[in-house]
Amino acid sequence: GLWDSLHQHIGCELYNAAFTRLGLPVFLTGTTLVLETPLLQANPLRDCLTEDTDLSYRLRVQGVHIIADPLGGSDEDVSPDLRSFFARRRRWANGHTEAFLRQARALWRAPLPWRARVQIAWHGLHYGMAAVVFLLHLGLGLLVAPHLGPTGLVGSGLVALGLGAWAARTQRSKKKRAFASDIVVLTAWLWPAAVLAANAVLALVLTDPARLSLPLPDWQLALGLAGLLTPLGLILLGLAGFGQLTWSTLATVVLTYPVAFYLDLSGVLIGLVDLISGRRLWFKVARTAHAALAAPRLGAALVPTVSIRQSWRPAAVAWRAMKGVWMSRPRLADPRTWLRWGVPLLALAGLWGWARSTRLPQVVADCQPLEHDDYPWIAALDLLGGHGYCDAAPRQPAAQWTRRAGRFELAWRDDLTAVDPARWDTLSDTFDCNLAHFRPANVRPGPQGLTLALTADAVGEKAYSAGSIATKGGWTDHAVHFGRVEATLKPARGPGIITALFLYRFDPWQEIDLEFLGRDTTKIMLNVYYNPGEPGATYNYGYRGTPVLVDLG
Repeated sequence: GLWDSLHQHIGCELYNAAFTRLGLPVFLTGTTLVLETPLLQANPLRDCLTEDTDLSYRLRVQGVHIIADPLGGSDEDVSPDLRSFFARRRRWANGHTEAFLRQARALWRAPLPWRARVQIAWHGLHYGMAAVVFLLHLGLGLLVAPHLGPTGLVGSGLVALGLGAWAARTQRSKKKRAFASDIVVLTAWLWPAAVLAANAVLALVLTDPARLSLPLPDWQLALGLAGLLTPLGLILLGLAGFGQLTWSTLATVVLTYPVAFYLDLSGVLIGLVDLISGRRLWFKVARTAHAALAAPRLGAALVPTVSIRQSWRPAAVAWRAMKGVWMSRPRLADPRTWLRWGVPLLALAGLWGWARSTRLPQVVADCQPLEHDDYPWIAALDLLGGHGYCDAAPRQPAAQWTRRAGRFELAWRDDLTAVDPARWDTLSDTFDCNLAHFRPANVRPGPQGLTLALTADAVGEKAYSAGSIATKGGWTDHAVHFGRVEATLKPARGPGIITALFLYRFDPWQEIDLEFLGRDTTKIMLNVYYNPGEPGATYNYGYRGTPVLVDLG
């Protein structure tokens, strides 16, 4: 009832006040109007869905100036149920647009000033803007949907279908084709909302507020938000201007606006479908429960009108809430009520439990940058401006957690109980600053995995021998170009020993190192060697790289 009043009275009266101030005629409404008898006799009401709109356009073509009475006000019974709420907007969207299109040629040919033409075009086509909103809304849903995954997509689709079927069922369409078209339109309208709601639930359950950010440029977000909130702003402006705005009405209107937005446009969209398909048959639309008392009878007293300010004062809101709780007692005893609410709550609890079980613990580690190479393509530490590897930040007192993001496809896996020669090379070489020589004999597979042995066996100029393996084929076959690499290993203890997992290429030299220190295996040195250039470029410079020492605790 509240949004019926806001639409019919506050909204219409606000437009009447604006048109009057601009010196423009207003449009007739079925709420309250006074007509001269000769004028009505010369322009009898025609058989159409919205006689008041049709008559308005006919009078405007004739040059009749319709005025609004600022002191007369208006009162009307409002929709007592959702079926009537939908049906009224359905009829308005169909009838108003049809009346405008039927008389558009006559209105265009009439000697009207340009301001009047703009006003009439706005009045006649404003319900059609719902189609534009529908398409933009659907596009937003398509942008967010890929982030939900298959389960989220199926769930949001079922929710939208269920709500669409429930809303369509309120209209009691006798023809299956009409009922099916209502379901399709309402489901398509509500599906993006279900997608956004599912994304918000995931953001809450996963404690990942970044999911709430929409993949749109800032100017598009600002424009969309302005378009969404403009109707709410106009309603609040009207409530304030007509002396109906209180703290309770403000809170009620703001809190219920999202629901009213979707319900209002649901009725408008199926009304536009009715217009396209030529449907013009209607059930009787109900009014408030005491509408019979308001019927005009000779000598009968008028039913007192209750304003929005009176009906939504705090005491009235509290009374409605208590009445709602009291009236819902029989429903609580119905097992279907527990089933209707229990299943979604159990599903949400299951999602929360799954989210907790997939957390990965994460602690903040101390970090110390070591001396870096100073080649021109490497940023110096003193130029990083507080955005370096180890910014000064207090250690977080509580353990944090993270979660693996994205979807990954396993490329290959090896438990290394044996060395597959088609996949691995056992190295037989060394480098300048290495104290050991790598040789295949030090690579020893076993039931528990691979052992890379460091021994005091001299090989050539090196006093020690060690083991190392590398993926085979360079830039072909099993080479790792991108993705995630995981390994389970046990670092070797001892001064001067490094246990490392690293990615490497030459020409140009680019390398990523994870090196456990033998003298303290709770420390790991992360290092990157970088040289610019396309494959084959002989940029192979580097001595220190860009090392950072991390304390794992």
